Amino acid sequence: MAPIPLSEAGGQIRTARRGGQILLASGVMIGTHTSRLAAWQPTPGLGVVERINVYAYLLWVTVPSLTLLRRPPHR
Repeated sequence: MAPIPLSEAGGQIRTARRGGQILLASGVMIGTHTSRLAAWQPTPGLGVVERINVYAYLLWVTVPSLTLLRRPPHR
């Protein structure tokens, strides 16, 4: 396997960091509801938070996928 040029490696590092930030943000948003969940109390905003988490992840996967699909074939 050929070494990855630094210009491409920087993009991969930024992508991994962005994924970590998304996971951290989603954990914080859901963490605010855990005490109410444990006590079986209503959590009216949790559904909105879950949708934001799911759509952020789907967007995070879709954008790089579309970028790879638009790339010309490598010969």
